[in-house]
Amino acid sequence: MKSFRAFAFLGAGISGLPSFVTISHYSNETEHGLECPNYPWLYKGILSLYDHGFSPTKDEVKAMVAQIEVVDGPNDEGAMFTCPGKLSDSFPQPYANEQATKFATGGAYPPNLIITKARHNAEPEMEEWTTHPKGQKKQ
Repeated sequence: MKSFRAFAFLGAGISGLPSFVTISHYSNETEHGLECPNYPWLYKGILSLYDHGFSPTKDEVKAMVAQIEVVDGPNDEGAMFTCPGKLSDSFPQPYANEQATKFATGGAYPPNLIITKARHNAEPEMEEWTTHPKGQKKQ
């Protein structure tokens, strides 16, 4: 039993070693020229918070959402229909599809901004993407 336990620890150590080597190899982005600039974002401090300039109550939000017509369905006959919005509905897209978006914005398709929640320190990247043309660095 002792030899099996030692063998299990040895196997776990050997199989885990390549993953740690890979992580440490790719964790330093500066050697690949991918250094992100550091900006003083106002909510990054220890005692800082996001700005809550407008904080409606739950009833006010329900009233605002009920004014929006949301496409829902299909019903029993397979047809799509509209109904008043609920708090659980997702935000409606401003355009019907990618082609309509490109037509309305002069050929540009905006990036998905959910990346700001998925990555640590993603705000500088988003600032670079939105304010500087592709391939040009900030002076």
